Amino acid sequence: MFSNEAFAVMHISNFRLFMAYRFFMTAAVLMQAVIVGWQLYDITIFVGSSNELGAFESGAAAILIGLVPSVIFGGVMTLIVVGVATFSAPRLRNLLLKNYSD
Repeated sequence: MFSNEAFAVMHISNFRLFMAYRFFMTAAVLMQAVIVGWQLYDITIFVGSSNELGAFESGAAAILIGLVPSVIFGGVMTLIVVGVATFSAPRLRNLLLKNYSD
């Protein structure tokens, strides 16, 4: 089937090291792809469930107090939260995002 000449290169130690390096580097890249994919999946599940909880909360508020009052209440509460965060955290108010960009 195969001649011994085909595997003669395996007698060279540097070639064997090179082949081992290629094998382990390929395995490492594949493992990294799986790990990054799993992390993204984990993050999107968390973000997706957060959005679904918010949609449920908005729907429940609309059923309980009506559509227009729940929209007005949600807008007012958003402005209150932003105002409290602005005045309670002055470092956020003075934050310049251009200092953190790549």
